[in-house]
Amino acid sequence: MLRLRPTVVTSFIAIILIVVGAVSYSNYRQGLSAAEQTASELIVKTERLTTENVGKLLLTSRLLVEAISELPASLLSTNSPERISELLRLYADKVPLTYSLYIGFSDGSFVQAINLKRPNGSLRRVTKFPNGSTSATRYIGPVSGSSERDQAWGFFDINNQRQDANEIDRRTSYDPRVRPWYERSIQEENIGSSSIYIFASL
Repeated sequence: MLRLRPTVVTSFIAIILIVVGAVSYSNYRQGLSAAEQTASELIVKTERLTTENVGKLLLTSRLLVEAISELPASLLSTNSPERISELLRLYADKVPLTYSLYIGFSDGSFVQAINLKRPNGSLRRVTKFPNGSTSATRYIGPVSGSSERDQAWGFFDINNQRQDANEIDRRTSYDPRVRPWYERSIQEENIGSSSIYIFASL
C-alpha cells in the first residue's frame, strides 16, 4: 500500500492538471469568442456611425456648394477677391464641420476661406497661423509668366479683428486648375464629389 501511494498521488495530480487545463482552455475559448463578438459588434457600430456622419457632412457640403453657385456672377468676380473671401468665410463660419471653402478660376486665381473653429468650440492649430485665429482667407492672383506668384493671407480672431502673420510664405506655385476637384468640376455640369486626395496645404 505504501508503494502505491506515490503513484496514486501522482495520478491524482495529473488528473487535476488535466481538468484545470481543460477548464482553463474552455474559459479561454469562451473569452476569445466573447471578445471576437464584442469586436465584431463595435466594428459594425463604428461603420454605421461613420457612414451616417460622412453622409451628413457630404450633404452639408453639397448644400453649401449649391448655395454659393446660386450667387450672382457679379459677386464671384475675380475683380473683387476680398468680397468673395468674406462670403466664403461667412458660409464656413456657419458650418463648423466644414474646414475650408474655395473657388478656382479659369485664369488660375484662387480664393479660399478656412474655418479654424471645431464643432466643440476649440480651435484648430495650423503651423505658422497666428495663435487665436478663428478663421483665415487666402487669395492667389492669376497665373502670369512666372510659375510662382504672390498669395495674400488674412487672419481673424474671435472678435473679427485682423491679425498679423509674418511667418506665412507670400509666394506660391499653386495652380487650382491642375487639382482633382477643379478638373472634375470642368468635366461635369452638375455638382459632384471628387475622390479623396491630399490637400495641397497639408
